[in-house]
Amino acid sequence: MKKIAILAALVAAVMAAGVSFAEVPHLGPYSYKDVTEAQAREILALMLAQPDLGTCLAVARASVTNDFSRLLRRRDMAAFRHDADEALAAKGYAPANWWWLVSLMPKCSALARQAVGADEAYPQSVAIARRLGCSLGLYETTLRGGTLDDVAAVLSEAVAFPEACSLTVWAPAKPKIQKMALLAVKAHIRSQGRSFVTKNGVNPCEEYMTGLTTALNAPRFTGLDAWFKSVGLPGVDLSRMPSEEDVAKLKNDILYGRKDMSARNKAILEVCLGVEGYNAFVREYNGE
Repeated sequence: MKKIAILAALVAAVMAAGVSFAEVPHLGPYSYKDVTEAQAREILALMLAQPDLGTCLAVARASVTNDFSRLLRRRDMAAFRHDADEALAAKGYAPANWWWLVSLMPKCSALARQAVGADEAYPQSVAIARRLGCSLGLYETTLRGGTLDDVAAVLSEAVAFPEACSLTVWAPAKPKIQKMALLAVKAHIRSQGRSFVTKNGVNPCEEYMTGLTTALNAPRFTGLDAWFKSVGLPGVDLSRMPSEEDVAKLKNDILYGRKDMSARNKAILEVCLGVEGYNAFVREYNGE
C-alpha cells in the first residue's frame, strides 16, 4: 500500500510538471543506491530533452527517489557526474540548491552560485572548497582535510546566514573541530617549551579544550574568536551574525506561527541562542 501511494505521488508530480508518465524511463521509482550507470545516462538524456529546468527536475525526481543529487554523489558515478555536469550546465539546467557542490558539480555549481549570490557571500569558502576538492560547508571542510584556519574562514562567512544560500549544518562539524583543535593545542603547548603529557592527574590540554567546547556551545559562539587567538591561530570574525533584535523577532515569529522552523531559521537559533538557549526555546515551542 505504501509503495502504491509513493508511486501515485510521483506520477502526480511528474504530470503536474508537464512530463507524461510514459516519458519517464524505468519509473520504479529507483532508489539512488540501485541505479546503474546505463540507467543513469538514460535518465540524464530524458532530463536534457525537456524544454525547461522545471520539467528536467521533474524527470529526475520521478526516476530517482531520495534526491537525484545523491546519485551524483556516489563514488562509482564519477564519469557520469562529470558528463552530467557538462551537459546540464551547457543547457543552463542548474538547480539553485546545487550552489554548494563546488567541486562535485563545478559548472552547475558556478551557475547556481551566480544565481543565488553565493560567490559574494562565501568568497573564501568557495576558494577553500576548490582547493580541498570538496563541497562548500563547515562539515565538508573538516572532512576533507581542512585546517583550523580554513574552519575559521568558513565559519566567519557562514554566520552571516544569507537568505538564498544559507549554510545550516553545524552539529556534525563540532567533534571534528575539537579533534583538530587538540592537535593545535598540543603544538601551542610545545611552542611554549612545555609538555602536553598528563602528569599527577593534570592534563595540560584540558583547560584549552574545555574552553573550546564552552565557546562552541555558547550563544553567538561567545569566546570562540579569543580561543583561536589563544593558541596562536587567526581569529574568527563573528561580526556578521544576525543582530540580537533580529533573533528575538525570529523567535517570536516562530512561536506565533508567522514563520516556520526552516533549516535556516533553526540554524540561526542554534548558533545565536547557544545549546542551552536553543533547547529551552524548543521546549517552549513544544509547550513543555
